[in-house]
Amino acid sequence: MSELMESSAAGSFGKFAVVAFVAPRDDQDIQILLKLQTGNEVEILGRVDGVSARTALVLSPAELVR
Repeated sequence: MSELMESSAAGSFGKFAVVAFVAPRDDQDIQILLKLQTGNEVEILGRVDGVSARTALVLSPAELVR
């Protein structure tokens, strides 16, 4: 879940979800992904592949940033 910074810009909105399809590059990525729990923070890099109902960004492909 992401949260935009305070903004008075027209058309801006508050919270939105990010759906990321993360492809592990190696065993280290696999171990990190397997240990993730709700509330953990991770940094990812990906390409925006779509916007769903203005509430979710879809990133595909995406990868973990170390």
